Amino acid sequence: MTKYFNLWVPKSEGLWATRIARPEDIEISHCPAGDFGHWDGLRMRRNFVASVNHIRRDQLLISGWIFRWLIHASLVTEFHAEGFTGYRLKPASVRFRDGLSTEYSELIVVGWAGIAREESGIHRIWSCPDCHRADYSPLIHPDKLIDWSQWTGEDFFMVWPLAGFTLITGRVADFCEHEKLRAVRSGALDVVATGMIHQ
Repeated sequence: MTKYFNLWVPKSEGLWATRIARPEDIEISHCPAGDFGHWDGLRMRRNFVASVNHIRRDQLLISGWIFRWLIHASLVTEFHAEGFTGYRLKPASVRFRDGLSTEYSELIVVGWAGIAREESGIHRIWSCPDCHRADYSPLIHPDKLIDWSQWTGEDFFMVWPLAGFTLITGRVADFCEHEKLRAVRSGALDVVATGMIHQ
């Protein structure tokens, strides 16, 4: 058995990044019913650009806007060497106070651990009949979150509908701790710190 963790934002807000987004960078799909109280979805038209309020270019894994992660090219090489799976990369850049770096990529999680179990407390409480928008109840029992028969085995993975949470295996967490990645702390899904993966 191996522990799993939630990759969480750094404690220091000074290490957080913000998205530099112009209205034309974001494509919003509105609900076809014309309900502008919610949208059907959105996507970025351009590659991710983040801004940080420091010049610490040794920050290799940066917490970006809305739970996105930007990873330095040197760390990508180490991830490959370690054989980590469950992610893909998309070009990105980071604007430091002393200039722009294009040596980063956006880390996009593709690993999958299925749909949250209803025993966790999460269930759909409302869905729009005209688009994909849905609201869910909160997580109450984190130890019952994942149906491991749905896990595809990757080191980076997500559980629906918690798409904003990057879950990682213990070996990724151990690597981050060993490398002293300052922008990373393995944290909780609000009330849970760890769970167990049965292999």
